[in-house]
Amino acid sequence: MRSTIPGKDSLRDRLFRFARSTIRRSVKLLLALTVLFLLLWLFRVPLLRAMGHFLITDDPDTHADAVYVLGGASVDRGEEAARIFQRGLADHFICTGGQVPGDLETLGLPYTESDMTRMVMLHNGVPADRVVSFKQGTSTVEEAE
Repeated sequence: MRSTIPGKDSLRDRLFRFARSTIRRSVKLLLALTVLFLLLWLFRVPLLRAMGHFLITDDPDTHADAVYVLGGASVDRGEEAARIFQRGLADHFICTGGQVPGDLETLGLPYTESDMTRMVMLHNGVPADRVVSFKQGTSTVEEAE
């Protein structure tokens, strides 16, 4: 039913225009958010790298009385511990890890991760009296305890 007064719209017409403008705004907002999320997804790698570079800071290296070398990746961790020793940043090392790696167990060699890390360190010039092999713990939690 149309209003007969000039310049006056019926309630139904006003509600219809309001609903139409609300829907248009909602669609525009949804479209804008979709484009934003798409751009964030497409540029996620550079954005995450930039955030990482912003958050990571290097502290100056300081001397430590002892360094715990945790089990796992014995060669990599042993070599890094040897580099720390060669730079004069630590005097004593405690290698942890009570598990026997599967490859060594298959060969019948009873060396634990801590033994392997110690051997790598000795091979890289760390004196034997500076490295202790602590053969307990099968996880980082157990080794820390």
